[in-house]
Amino acid sequence: MELLSLTLSFPCNRKRYNWYLKDKDANWIISLQGQSPAKGIETIPITDGKEVVLTNGNHGYNCACLNVVVNSNSRRLIGIQGGESLPLSTSRKDPNLPKSV
Repeated sequence: MELLSLTLSFPCNRKRYNWYLKDKDANWIISLQGQSPAKGIETIPITDGKEVVLTNGNHGYNCACLNVVVNSNSRRLIGIQGGESLPLSTSRKDPNLPKSV
């Protein structure tokens, strides 16, 4: 496991069923429906309003920087140790993130 600080996009579905973090290396699993989520999922900052892009109903993404512990082999977040919301422009300008952000 490793400690990382990442800029990301993730679903803004507050039901916390399927949450993913996307970066230049992978799609990381934060939570899957029916499975235990990463510890600290409640600390993920969610920005309401203009800084959220809805892609399907109430599902979408926004931008944040998180301090996380990951399991690189399973591509899962084990723990979330805090973070902060960032403007969407931060993710869009980051060359290390997928272009769909």
